[in-house]
Amino acid sequence: MNHPVECLALPTGLETCPDRFSDRELRSMGFTAIPAPVASACVARSLQLKAQLGDVEALLDALAPGIEATNRAAGALAADIAAIEGQYPAGIPAAAYQRYGELVARYNSLVSADRPRTDSYNSLVREQHAIAAQLQALPCTS
Repeated sequence: MNHPVECLALPTGLETCPDRFSDRELRSMGFTAIPAPVASACVARSLQLKAQLGDVEALLDALAPGIEATNRAAGALAADIAAIEGQYPAGIPAAAYQRYGELVARYNSLVSADRPRTDSYNSLVREQHAIAAQLQALPCTS
């Protein structure tokens, strides 16, 4: 190590300073059997968080296509409902009301059935953001 010790300023505002001698320095001091460096707790935590983030992102990728398909179907039903409502601004006649009621029921059923999946997706997004914030707060992550 150099004297004085040269520290590196990280973008997070923290400083990182060398905390062990290099292999070259140890050999120059006469050491021949150089042990492996001790694992950094910060690096281990970073790897753990990156693995968790990958798992969450895989779950999000699995849920997204189903939610998108449901949203497209719900959008099509909503457009059909709005078309009927626009066609009869003074009130829907009995002949058209049966079709209107069926569309509304299908729309409501579709949205209700998809709500748990959407809630799971939103929960995973919040978890993803929390993990990313922890990862960014680590001093060893660049």
